[in-house]
Amino acid sequence: MKDDGFLVQSSYMFIPKALQLYAAYSKIFGNHGNPWEIAGGVNVYPWKNEVFRANLEYLYLDRSPVGGLSVPYLVGSTGSILQLNLLVNF
Repeated sequence: MKDDGFLVQSSYMFIPKALQLYAAYSKIFGNHGNPWEIAGGVNVYPWKNEVFRANLEYLYLDRSPVGGLSVPYLVGSTGSILQLNLLVNF
């Protein structure tokens, strides 16, 4: 099996150390199809450090080549996902 692909990501801190917006696009060219995904989201750092972060993210998947317990979708999924994550670093 041979797959090639790419991922492009960009982000910008609209409020330094507090509010970050980001977008991403990825595509795979493979033996079993050409899946892709697009994502966008916002990270909010209420204490202006990396101890606590709230993340709101939108994903659109087309035949996702990955899936499992660490991501909110299954292999082969197509459709929209809106997720909210609260992350604590300790």
